[in-house]
Amino acid sequence: MKKIASVLLLALLTMACAMALEGLVTWTWFENDPDVEFFRYQVDGEDDDNWTVVDWSVNEVTYELDVSVIHTLYLQQSYDGVIWSESSMTDSEIFLPEEETEEPVEEEVPEQQPEKQPEQAAEEVVDISGLENGLESSEEKKEVYKPLRDIDLGFSYMNFIPDTKGPKSVGIFASYSHTFGKAGIFDYGVKANLSLYTTKALFTEPSSTLLHSYLNALAMLTSRVGNCDIYGAIGPDLGFRFIKENSVHFGIAAEVGVRYHRFKTVAFGLSLTDHQYLAPLSKRFNWMDIKLFVTKTF
Repeated sequence: MKKIASVLLLALLTMACAMALEGLVTWTWFENDPDVEFFRYQVDGEDDDNWTVVDWSVNEVTYELDVSVIHTLYLQQSYDGVIWSESSMTDSEIFLPEEETEEPVEEEVPEQQPEKQPEQAAEEVVDISGLENGLESSEEKKEVYKPLRDIDLGFSYMNFIPDTKGPKSVGIFASYSHTFGKAGIFDYGVKANLSLYTTKALFTEPSSTLLHSYLNALAMLTSRVGNCDIYGAIGPDLGFRFIKENSVHFGIAAEVGVRYHRFKTVAFGLSLTDHQYLAPLSKRFNWMDIKLFVTKTF
């Protein structure tokens, strides 16, 4: 009797495996709060020991599952990785194998049928949207443009071009960038810079030192490439000299730069700017500066 029961049990398990249809199920979610730092998820349960924790940069998960039955993804989010939100839940769809149709076979010359391959389930993508913890839907996210706002703080080196014998200066600067919309792969907006430069004479002969400063407002285009955003900007520029010489100059500045986003809200950058001062005509000159900076992203 035990042998018969074992055979029956094995037969039932074999039938269940034969009816299962394996396939890839992908769940995708969208960030609804820029301060969220962590997500955690699991399929078909909320056991304390079965959560998978990921950082803010991960927004999808794929499992190979039996797609002939429904599976549920449970997703939670957290600011600190300690306190978690209530779970959002999304069910997968059911995929059933298509009925096979027989190919007509000629009676006189029968064709050899190719060996059948195991049936594969199509990949399913399920968006987690409009759930209990307020995660955004993909449609809403596309409709509302989220501006890019950056504050840059750093050091720079300035030199006169082409007269490299002119005073070489070092300084500090601050800038603010803000985008307003998107055109293809580019975000467009404005960038404002304020800087102050001095020469070594400030420490040896303070009364004879020449301080340089500039203030500009530039039209900007930027594009994200991997973990970097590359930008270019051009616009009007005001230059100032004071202490040894008091003067104001008007011209055009062109800037190119790159930011590497090592963290979610902090980046490191490098830029090169050319300043061409055209007025007054009697004191036209050109200088260039290279800047290293840290960026705070909002």
